Amino acid sequence: MEKREGDVVNAQGSVVQYFQWMQSGEGQSPGSSKILKDIYDYNKDDCDSTKALADWLREIQMDAGIVYCATESVKTIEEQQVIEQTPAGQLSMELLEEITPQPWTEKLALEPGGKRLLGHLLEFHRREAKPFWWKRFSWLIADESDLVDELDCLAGLQRTQALPER
Repeated sequence: MEKREGDVVNAQGSVVQYFQWMQSGEGQSPGSSKILKDIYDYNKDDCDSTKALADWLREIQMDAGIVYCATESVKTIEEQQVIEQTPAGQLSMELLEEITPQPWTEKLALEPGGKRLLGHLLEFHRREAKPFWWKRFSWLIADESDLVDELDCLAGLQRTQALPER
């Protein structure tokens, strides 16, 4: 894709722009807020470029005679039990069980009712949070010297006699 132009050109910029929008008091939709419109345009470009990449990769795959058939993700018994305990997890499992595994096609994403997409999105937040918690628990057992260079941690701090500043 071509180089991005505008106020939002990368993910970090979109976070900064979103914070500025929250402080701005501008409208609540891209139609009534220039900042939200810029973020919307950035995200649309991002989705379009990701789709273009996927289409290109699938074309190369087909030209090479490689057939892709998605496999169900492997879950541990414990993970499966946790997911099934929530109403969203139960609905997710029901939706995914109704779908017959098949090779990838463009129509797969548009199947009736979008069951596959909805089934996977229902528990997305839980899967998305896992890397944070893995990192968090690794910090708990790490040596303090290993945490000094970790950007998301405060390490090596020492209490002084100075009073806190306001």
